[in-house]
Amino acid sequence: MVGRHVNSDDLTFSICLTNFDPYLSNALLYKTIERLGFYALFLPENSHVPVDRSKTLKKDVDPARIRGFCDPYPVLSSCAVATKRLMLGTSVTLLTQRDAQFLARSVSSLQFLSNDRFILGIAGGFIREAMENHGSDFNARWNIVKSRVSQMRADWLRANSAQHKFQMPPIFIGSNSSKVPLRVAEYADGWMLRKQMYKGDALTDLKAACRLLRRPYSSVKVILMGASPERDEIEKEIFYGINNFLFFSSAEDKSALEDELQRLGELISIFKPSR
Repeated sequence: MVGRHVNSDDLTFSICLTNFDPYLSNALLYKTIERLGFYALFLPENSHVPVDRSKTLKKDVDPARIRGFCDPYPVLSSCAVATKRLMLGTSVTLLTQRDAQFLARSVSSLQFLSNDRFILGIAGGFIREAMENHGSDFNARWNIVKSRVSQMRADWLRANSAQHKFQMPPIFIGSNSSKVPLRVAEYADGWMLRKQMYKGDALTDLKAACRLLRRPYSSVKVILMGASPERDEIEKEIFYGINNFLFFSSAEDKSALEDELQRLGELISIFKPSR
C-alpha cells in the first residue's frame, strides 16, 4: 500500500519516447521496457511541419524534433509481436490529420496483433497550418475530433456484427484547456493530463463534468503526462488522486535511453515491488 492507501496493483507507470528514431526500434528494447515493469509504451506523431507557421499561436516549436517523429502504428505493431503484456499507445494521434476510416482499420489491425493491448490517445493538434493542409478547419478542430471518434466507433461496431468480436480500445484525450473535462466526460474513456499546463484543479473539474453528464467518475481514468521521476513528487500526486503516470524520455541515443529506462525501472520497483 502506498500514498493514500492505494494498492500497488492499481498504479501504472508508462514511458513516452519523444525523440524516438526508428533505428532504435528492436525487439530487445521492447522486451527491456516490459521487463522493467512499465505498463505501456507511448509514441507521439506528427505528419509534417509547414515552413510558414505565422498563424500558429504556439511559437516554441522545435521543427527538427517533431518532424522526426516516426509513424507510431507500424512501430507499435513491431512492439506488439515482441511483447506479451506491455500496453501500446499513441501520445497522441492527431485526428485532424487522419482519415477516420483508414485510422479505424489501422487501430483494429494493431488490436489484433497485440491481443487488445492498444490505447488510443487523441487530440486535435496545435499547428494550424498543418491541419489546414489536411483540410481541417482549425476553429472546428474539436468538432472534427469528436466526429471522427464517433465514425471510428461506428466502424468498429459494424466490424463486430460482420466478423470476429473486436474489442474497442480505450480512447484518451490529450489536451489541457478548460473545456477538456467536459469532452472527456462526454465521449472519452480517459484524460492524458499535463497538470502543469492545466489552469485549474483538474480532478475536481473532471468530477464536476462527470456529475453534470451523469457519468460515474470511476469510469474515467486519468494519466499524468510528463510525470516527475522523483519519488516524493509521485507520492504527492498519488495523494492528489493520480494512479497512472507517464514519463517522457527525450534520450538521443541508445545508451542514454537504456540508462534512463533503467533509472525509471528502479523507481517503478519502489512503488510496485512485486512486479
